[in-house]
Amino acid sequence: NRISYRLYFRKEYGANRFTPGIFSPATDPLKRLVVHVDWPHDKPFTTCLAFDISRRLGCVVPEVKPAMLYLNGKPQGMFFLSEHLGERQWQAHFNHNKFLFYKYRSSADPESRRRFAELEAWSKNADAPLTMSEVAARVDIDNFSRNLFSYVFCGTDDWIQGVAALDLKKPDSRWFWINWDMDRSFWFQHGSRAGVKAENTWEKYAFEFVLNPRGKNVRTVLFRRLLSESPEYREYFVRLVTDLMNHAINEEFLLSRVDHYRRLAVSYGRKNLKSLNMMSRFCRFRPDYIRRQMRDYFNLGEAFICRIAGENDIKLEIDGYSAKADYQGWYFNGQSVEVRIVDPMGGKFSHWLVNGKRVPDPVLRCTIESETTIEPVFSHLP
Repeated sequence: NRISYRLYFRKEYGANRFTPGIFSPATDPLKRLVVHVDWPHDKPFTTCLAFDISRRLGCVVPEVKPAMLYLNGKPQGMFFLSEHLGERQWQAHFNHNKFLFYKYRSSADPESRRRFAELEAWSKNADAPLTMSEVAARVDIDNFSRNLFSYVFCGTDDWIQGVAALDLKKPDSRWFWINWDMDRSFWFQHGSRAGVKAENTWEKYAFEFVLNPRGKNVRTVLFRRLLSESPEYREYFVRLVTDLMNHAINEEFLLSRVDHYRRLAVSYGRKNLKSLNMMSRFCRFRPDYIRRQMRDYFNLGEAFICRIAGENDIKLEIDGYSAKADYQGWYFNGQSVEVRIVDPMGGKFSHWLVNGKRVPDPVLRCTIESETTIEPVFSHLP
C-alpha cells in the first residue's frame, strides 16, 4: 500500500528550508512539506480540485501541487504536495509567531484550547437570539461562511477538521478557519444515498453536513443559530452563495479545472479517466442541486436564469464582479442583478433592453422575478 510522507528541513539534516518557489512566495520559507498519497486511490486529484474550489470561494487553504513521486529512482505513482498545517509552517503566512492555532484532530497548545473553548461556550448560550453583529465581533463572518459553503458544495463529509486560528497581534482579531484534508469530497464513500443512483454523485448530501441538528461543533452551532435567529445573516448568506456560484465557481471555472487534471492524468500515463469524467458531471450538476437545497432550506422561491446578451468582448461589472457580455447567472425570485458597462469596446452606451423594455439608466439594477434577458444597446461612434 502506498503511504504519505512528511518531509522536515532542519539544520542538523543539512538544510533548514526547502528551495523557494515550490508554492507561492507566501509559503516561504517552507520548512515542512507533506507528500500525500492520492485518496481515494482510484480517484486522483480529488483534494486538488476541492482545494481549487475552496480557494476560488475565498477560503484559506494550504498550497497544493500534483506530483509524481520517485523513491530511490522507482516511480510510486501520482501524489500531491502540500505545505504542512502546523504553527511552524504557518508563521510564513502570519509573518510572526503571535497567533493561536486550534487544531481539530491533533493536539493544540493550552492557550489555544482555552480560548477556543470560550468561543464554544459562548456559541451555545441561548439566553437571547443571536445577531450577526455579535458573531462578527468574535468570528470572521466572511471566512466562516465561505469555509462552510466549501464543504457544502464539495460534499465533504468529514469536514470537522483543519484549524481555527486567531491573530494575537491584531487588537480586533477574530477567529477564522483554514481548510484541510478534503479528500472525502465529491464521492459517496459508503454507498449512495437511498433513492439516488451511485453515479449521481452531485446529489451527495450538502447542507445536511453542516446543519446536523445534533452537531455540537462551534461552526455548526453558530450556523444553525444564525440561520434561525438572524434574518440579516440569512439574507447575507443567500446572496453570498448566489454570487459565488454565478461568478466565482461558475461552470466555466469548474470544468476548466477538471480539464486541467484530465490533461495531467493523461500526461502521467493514466488511461482510466472514469473518475475525472464523474468529477466533470459533478461540476455540471452540483450547482443546480445546491440551488434546490437553498430553496428548501431557506424557504426561497424559484431560481430564474438571467442572461446578459452582447458581444463577449464588451467588459461589464455584474454584481460587483468583472465579467463580459454573453453572461448567464441564476437568481432566486426577488433577488437583484446590478450591471454596469466598464468598456463598451468602441461603442457609446445608449440604453438597456430588459426583456425588450427600454431602460436608459447607465447602471442597471433589475429585480429578477422570471427568466430575464438583458441587452446593452450602443450607438457606434463614427
